Amino acid sequence: MFSIKQRTISFPACRPGSRAIIATHIAACVFAFLLKAAATATAQTLPDRHTSTDPINHETMMSYLENAQTTSHIEVTNEGESVEGRAIPLVTLRHPGAEIRWRVFFFGLQHGNEHAGKDALLHLIQKIENDPDRLPPDVELSIIPMLNPDGGERNRRTNANGNDLNRDHQWLHEPETQLLHRVVRQLRPHISVDAHEYSRDSGRYGEHGWMRWAIIMMDTQNNPLLHDSLHEAGLRWIDGIKPVMRRHGHNYKRYYVAGPPPDSEQRYSTMEMNDARNGLGAYGGLSFITESGVRRGLDHPQEDLPDRVDAYLVLLENFLLQRDWIEEDRVLIEQAREAPLPDFIPVNYFWGSAGLKESKAPVIELETGNEKMIPTANFMKQRVVKSTVPTPQGYLIPPHAAEEFSALLGRHGLDYTTLEEEAVYTVEKAELLRIEPDFDGMYNRFANRQITRRGEPEEWTAPAGSLLVELSPPEGRRTALLLEPTMLYGIYSHERYRGLVDEEGTMPVLRIVETP
Repeated sequence: MFSIKQRTISFPACRPGSRAIIATHIAACVFAFLLKAAATATAQTLPDRHTSTDPINHETMMSYLENAQTTSHIEVTNEGESVEGRAIPLVTLRHPGAEIRWRVFFFGLQHGNEHAGKDALLHLIQKIENDPDRLPPDVELSIIPMLNPDGGERNRRTNANGNDLNRDHQWLHEPETQLLHRVVRQLRPHISVDAHEYSRDSGRYGEHGWMRWAIIMMDTQNNPLLHDSLHEAGLRWIDGIKPVMRRHGHNYKRYYVAGPPPDSEQRYSTMEMNDARNGLGAYGGLSFITESGVRRGLDHPQEDLPDRVDAYLVLLENFLLQRDWIEEDRVLIEQAREAPLPDFIPVNYFWGSAGLKESKAPVIELETGNEKMIPTANFMKQRVVKSTVPTPQGYLIPPHAAEEFSALLGRHGLDYTTLEEEAVYTVEKAELLRIEPDFDGMYNRFANRQITRRGEPEEWTAPAGSLLVELSPPEGRRTALLLEPTMLYGIYSHERYRGLVDEEGTMPVLRIVETP
């Protein structure tokens, strides 16, 4: 049965122990009973990935994992539950007794209607179960196949609360995203890969008689405050897999978004922190988003599922088998995690083009299946930092906002100190002028932009009960990205935090310029 992990303690069997842990054992027994019930009700193997057009559901996953973990190199733990109480298991694959030098973490189904990545992750587990030598001996692979089981059961994007999990990595309001970040803090993987899907033939592409060229795409973390060496290393992984995908006959390129060329703007992944790619990249490892392309216009909505799963398996196995630069990347990751913050924090940034540069975007004609290259000058490929602020020494949060922010910091696993007595600091206050709630079509900027004004330095007496948050490695960058009040995209678009802004518009996080 599953070993039930509570923090660092593992309970491999359902036998009562001391009173202090009896509740945990009861939970383990209940979980194991449900798994056994699922195993007797469902086939204990996965469907044939080459022919099946039915996505794997939660019951089938649980039944399969119940059997798979009987092998010595597979461990399955229940890391928590979804909104509706469905188990969210973590699968860990390693060679017993081996020295682990490279930790890889895959997860799927943040969006409940994007099935290929989740199915591929389960088939990858099965491939390693059947042939453990597919996993290099110094690699530990951890997998959450189904982060959003409630959405998966409904075949919808959001979780049972109706929220998009991949827009919750700043707030961590949802139990599923809280679980994900807890797992990442526990594992500290060198590489994280988030599996998604996109529509190849819908919207304006379909109106043009086209579908997008790539059956699978990938991009890496890119927020300009994250260590630039890791962004460059991520791009090396993106480029390095091209010949592998080509040999297997899969159209692959770097992930980009927006409408069809030549008139629409194309750009790479957003640089904001509310998605898993940048949100997990802030822990100091390499972080990727992957997207396989589903054709919505086919007679059967999952007719091309086997092709998407196969493309995913080729891509995912490359992260395990690629050995050319992992030692170099290990050093980069260790250095990045201990690096201090730069002197300035970027707060407004976007994708742009340095001059009039023409490129060609590939598409496939729906009628003929032929590839076609469309010239465009609207592909924005350069990261542009529009404005910055000097890096503060830390942040202060007044007592009236301490409860809400201590909960936020706790969800992120970030340390803070509660002042036991008042102290005088030199601070800069920031004023929230307005929230711009609409999408900006002129500059292709997301909704809910925070328009702020940073004040002049002043002495401020921090009352007892204020929170002091420092910006030291290894969590300084993550802390600044979460708390910096002058960010164009921050936490104040949510009414819970906007309600803590006082009548003068002063935001409840003060920038420390000088400590006592």
